[in-house]
Amino acid sequence: EPMSAFKLTRSCDRCHAPGIEIEGMAVPNLNGQDRDYLIMALRAYRDDRRESSMMHKMSLPYSDTMIEDVASFYSSRSP
Repeated sequence: EPMSAFKLTRSCDRCHAPGIEIEGMAVPNLNGQDRDYLIMALRAYRDDRRESSMMHKMSLPYSDTMIEDVASFYSSRSP
């Protein structure tokens, strides 16, 4: 069964929620980001066209629909 977008965003928030800082890594807050940009970035990570071994591993199982749902969730939130 595919993971719901809500469950997926809970996983994303472990690193990307506001106020979380990870030493040695630039990790953006995803809230309020442009939907089309998030879709492009997540597909690029998934397809190994954008450098980040961690994001590639995390996004490998994501379908286009899951990526679009996650992007819609974050783009609709306040930055």
